[in-house]
Amino acid sequence: MTQPKPPPEIDSDALKANLLETAVAEITIDPAFAVLFEVVAGFRGIHGNLEELLYEISHPFRNWKLILPRLRAFVLKNADLFRRHAKGPEALERLLDIFFTVLADAAKNEALQAAAVEALLAFVERMLPGDAAELARYDQPLAACFARLHGLDDATLMHIVQGHHPVKKIAERLQQLAGQGASYDLRPIARLLQRILELNYGYWLAEEDPLPWFLERCSSMCEEGWEAGKLLQAISHDRIREYRQTLAAINVETEGVDLVRLLELPAHIDFVRLYRKVPGELEATGAAAGAPPDRFTENRKLLFLFRSMETPGLSLI
Repeated sequence: MTQPKPPPEIDSDALKANLLETAVAEITIDPAFAVLFEVVAGFRGIHGNLEELLYEISHPFRNWKLILPRLRAFVLKNADLFRRHAKGPEALERLLDIFFTVLADAAKNEALQAAAVEALLAFVERMLPGDAAELARYDQPLAACFARLHGLDDATLMHIVQGHHPVKKIAERLQQLAGQGASYDLRPIARLLQRILELNYGYWLAEEDPLPWFLERCSSMCEEGWEAGKLLQAISHDRIREYRQTLAAINVETEGVDLVRLLELPAHIDFVRLYRKVPGELEATGAAAGAPPDRFTENRKLLFLFRSMETPGLSLI
């Protein structure tokens, strides 16, 4: 589908920036996007916004840094409209194509990749069916999306592992719908979740073990029967190796895969929460019940806080 160059009245900073950088006589919108116009037919304002957005996306010198925030806002605002439409599954596929194009084009831009992954997962979460009956319509596009995410390289997937939109939340919703009697293949989301958890545990095992690290630096501040081991055991390498062994034993290729076992394993955000709790627990454990804190309480707390600040994976704190 070939469209003429957008008229001057289109008010888009992203498009203006593109047109200033390079003159383009004509912009062609991929015919595959026609289904999106079908979904918004009858909604004049939404139709206009979509057309403008697709012009920007179709520009040969598109600027994703400017386009992505508008794309994210558009799909999240109109997700219910797309999901309820008869051609919602096909529309979902086309919109996801755009997000995966961003990821491919931004291979060397970590900040843009992280933003694209966050927007993609937020959109998928918003597009999840509302009931078991609706889930059957979205089986194929969701499975394809999870397979494409699973196929991303480790560096890109780490944006999902450590991002703001945990895949576990999506998996929990799908498990809930499947439990209501929906005929849905959970293996694609199980494969993705397993790989994300494996990358998560690999990341933490590559970091220095917090338990021996803390005990070594705590030295005299941890004498007189003070026990740090119980507090730090939950984030120690030994515990993470246990999680990793449990994860490896789960077969995600069997029909009726037990997604519950995967969901019970801690994700990245769970470790972030544990790290966030440790300083307060160190302070509380530094003295007997009802007694004032000992003279090293604040030092122990600050020691662990500095460790957390130097850990890249704790940026969510």
